[in-house]
Amino acid sequence: MKFWIPLALVLSSTAAFAADTDAKQTIEYRELIFEALGKHMKALGTIVKGKVNTTDDIAGHARSIEHLATMIPRSFPAGSGPESGHHTEALPAIWKDWAGFEAAAKNLQTEAATLATMAEAGKPMGELAPQFGKVGKACGSCHDSFREDDEH
Repeated sequence: MKFWIPLALVLSSTAAFAADTDAKQTIEYRELIFEALGKHMKALGTIVKGKVNTTDDIAGHARSIEHLATMIPRSFPAGSGPESGHHTEALPAIWKDWAGFEAAAKNLQTEAATLATMAEAGKPMGELAPQFGKVGKACGSCHDSFREDDEH
């Protein structure tokens, strides 16, 4: 007995599986980007709060955040949101307000670059700490508008 599966069914199933796998991998990849970003923010907070005396590291962490921020928009391709069927904290607002989302990522990049430049110029902690606050606020603005609440 031979089994015959129409080629169109096989190809459409394969395409659906590939799209599903791509969405899952994309979501996992962007979660890694945000985990890295969060680790750099946490390290900066430790320095700014005076828990460690490694002020020379501020610029490096800030430049890393600046670079990671450039990756944010491209890690949210269409089809990688809640409609993908995979768990994601990304809200549909990202794709509905793409220009606002890109602007928020650009703001994070700009604020992190400013912090790095200030640190590289040897600015005192009294000037660096408020700029670190601006970087944190830039992170938070995205969370407020484009990310599911942590309680979910």
